[in-house]
Amino acid sequence: MIHQTNQGIATVRNAGVKLAKGDYLFWIDSDDYIKENIIERLYENLVAYDADISICDFIKGSEINYIFPEENNFTVECFSNQHGLELIYKNAHYSFIMAASWAKLIKKDLYNGLQYPDGKIFEDIYMSHHLINKCKKIVFTNEVMYYYYQWPESILGKQFSYGV
Repeated sequence: MIHQTNQGIATVRNAGVKLAKGDYLFWIDSDDYIKENIIERLYENLVAYDADISICDFIKGSEINYIFPEENNFTVECFSNQHGLELIYKNAHYSFIMAASWAKLIKKDLYNGLQYPDGKIFEDIYMSHHLINKCKKIVFTNEVMYYYYQWPESILGKQFSYGV
């Protein structure tokens, strides 16, 4: 646990990267939910495909106590960094998951020479482009293991509700 004055999410993420002792990083927002075995599943895919980032699918909602359905009918695909960057611009669902910091198991070495930009909003979008660009391979499963909690009254929640 890191105790510091509030300096923004970029400062927190940079401190987390610097202090991390392991070989991988996994980010989760404080109000989101994850499936119990998410790290294990992402790691299995990362190793099986010799990838640098392992990503799972997500669902977005405003349920307070979301329960992940048990499913066995999911796919796993492996692709290049170029394809990963292209996915950011192809459709909203892939854009969201590829650009966000969460729902990914990331090799810590990818952060070498990189930092989240201080004082910027959407700092994860900035960083995701750089991380993806440094990858040899990315593995993605459509298994939903991350629940993105969307506050109904937030700016993004209202935009999604009204289709803006």
